[in-house]
Amino acid sequence: KYAADDGYTEEHFILPDNSIEYRIRFQNTGNFAAEDIVVTDMLDIEHLDLETFQPVFGSHSYMTCVQADGQVDFVFEDIFLPDSASNEPGSQGYVVYRITPKQDIAPGEVINNTANIYFDSNPAIVTNTTWHTIMDCEPVADFIMSNEQLCLGDVLTLETTSEYADEVTWFVEEEELGTGNNIDFTADEDGVYQIDVAVNNP
Repeated sequence: KYAADDGYTEEHFILPDNSIEYRIRFQNTGNFAAEDIVVTDMLDIEHLDLETFQPVFGSHSYMTCVQADGQVDFVFEDIFLPDSASNEPGSQGYVVYRITPKQDIAPGEVINNTANIYFDSNPAIVTNTTWHTIMDCEPVADFIMSNEQLCLGDVLTLETTSEYADEVTWFVEEEELGTGNNIDFTADEDGVYQIDVAVNNP
């Protein structure tokens, strides 16, 4: 099982309004064709908006059953999926669906997802668990200054404090000063200067 977008950094950060597209793959590695396959996914409805659930497509014809508690069943009835020994390419299949986090989900909350795959009456095959963390954009652009007051010719050092900054651009009086996590500024006229920083990541 994997998700697109996988998210930003090892925490798999996404924004609350990002939809998550999950793909669940399966393969018949037995020694006989699988007549029916059911993929069961228990959605985390504490964090995911069940009303935004949308089946996208699958490798074979299937039915989708959505329950109020968040359980979703993708039923591949009469699929007769060949075994991998007799037909390796034909022994594979998948299903894809899309869903969006709840609008009031708090930054830092983690969305986990695991699926179970049933081949006929055999025990469930449990997939890997995917996860996404809701990004908090508020502290991303925080920065510190070496000194808030200086004399003409003194150097003011500016530094970002965010660990989630892929691109940093500094502005003085709305004119670009330069880029980078650290930068120096020297005032050439008396006055009060407005300094801004723009921090970008995916």
